[in-house]
Amino acid sequence: FNMFDLLLLLADGRVVYFGLAQEMVPYFADLGFPCPLYVNPADFIFDTLHHEGESDDSPQEKWEIEEEREEGEEERVSEEVAKKFTKLFQKSKRNELLQKSFLSNDSASGSSSIFSIQTLSCSSPSSPSSSSFDPSLPPSPLLSSSPDSSSSLSDFPEVLHEEDFPPVSTLCFSFAVAQFYLLHRSWLSYSRNRSVVFSRGMAAFFAGVLIGLIFFDQGDDVANLVSASCFLICAFGLFCLSTISVYIENQLIFQRDYQRGYYSAFSFGFSNQIVEFPILIAQVLIYAMVSYWMVGFSHSAVKFFVFIIIVFLQTEICFGVCQIFSLLCNTTNSAIAGYISFYLFCLALGGFLIPPSSMPGFIHKLMYTTPFWYGYSAVLVNQFEDYSNGQDILTRRYPVADQDLWLLIGILAQYYIVVQLFQAFLLEYFTKKSQ
Repeated sequence: FNMFDLLLLLADGRVVYFGLAQEMVPYFADLGFPCPLYVNPADFIFDTLHHEGESDDSPQEKWEIEEEREEGEEERVSEEVAKKFTKLFQKSKRNELLQKSFLSNDSASGSSSIFSIQTLSCSSPSSPSSSSFDPSLPPSPLLSSSPDSSSSLSDFPEVLHEEDFPPVSTLCFSFAVAQFYLLHRSWLSYSRNRSVVFSRGMAAFFAGVLIGLIFFDQGDDVANLVSASCFLICAFGLFCLSTISVYIENQLIFQRDYQRGYYSAFSFGFSNQIVEFPILIAQVLIYAMVSYWMVGFSHSAVKFFVFIIIVFLQTEICFGVCQIFSLLCNTTNSAIAGYISFYLFCLALGGFLIPPSSMPGFIHKLMYTTPFWYGYSAVLVNQFEDYSNGQDILTRRYPVADQDLWLLIGILAQYYIVVQLFQAFLLEYFTKKSQ
């Protein structure tokens, strides 16, 4: 809020304040609405305009009123409250100073007028001078088109309509420029929330330790290694839930920028993937280095590297599905419920809880739609293909003996690409629909 110089505050289309942003809090304090300490002024004025004039109902009654409001219905400032604050501003000294500044003829000198008609933003010495004003721009209905005009704030329409404003031109950046700024913004967001990144790393570490302790020192037993493969594939899917709330917040920022034509949905998703990539790689490495060796998998460096690729693709798919449910659902809770349903579906048909040989025919076909099946099969093939009785192990209960390891990894990669493209399509579709 402190980054604003001038502030035009509207309520129900009516001007309730226009002036320096730093003077807004004292202005409303003079009206009898002091801003509490350590409260964001933007939140304060929002609550003041929305709740001023409400009846003195009990909290329980107010909650019932909130529940009765239809889903998706926006909370609006009442017309009476808007008129009240508009009249107070019209009678204020700030309005008198504003009218004098509009009527003054010294704006051409570019000197002292804060609300200069020609410069529009001359609120500090560092602001652009009046020479930067482009007279070819269409005049704004809020301001006089010439310093000699005798119009004042009282001459403006009380209610502002969309057709009163000139069309807003949008900027269109190239893909490279958009990526540069999106990467910079995303990286700043992660760097300012280092505790979140640290907590994700610690969660991966403790998850690896927990699974390693469960299957630690069990010997080179096939049943033990198969069960461990199941846990290693499934556990990381739950760590994606924390990204739902963050993605919903970023989605609001994207909708604002997309409507202005700054960048496309593909640019937004691509930048998020690039910034998330090193963090996710670090998580997978921590998780794999702890659990892989404690469980007792093959000590081959190549197999360990392949295991990291499988877990990484599996986790990326789960992250993408979380983002899809964030787009399809209106609230965080509904998005979490949707992802949990998908997770349980994959868990039931992944091939490790119910053996494929025990599944009915139509359910057995659904097994091939889950990414867990391909990840689980790839881990088993990676572990047992070099065993002397590996083919017998893989065909005894798990029909993956004829599956090629890199074919399974390729299917996971294709699954990941499809999820990301579908996410970008939904993001652009719902953003256009909201317009």
